[in-house]
Amino acid sequence: MNYTTMVTLRSSVFYAVLCVLSTNKTRTQSLLFLFSLVAKALNI
Repeated sequence: MNYTTMVTLRSSVFYAVLCVLSTNKTRTQSLLFLFSLVAKALNI
């Protein structure tokens, strides 16, 4: 993995923790953002 992918994965884990601690509405928005980050990482 390159540096960009590692940083993206770390930020994804961070947002995953946030969405667990947040409300259902915010969790859904965070999951969508998380999936978009993962998609960008895989497309590089």
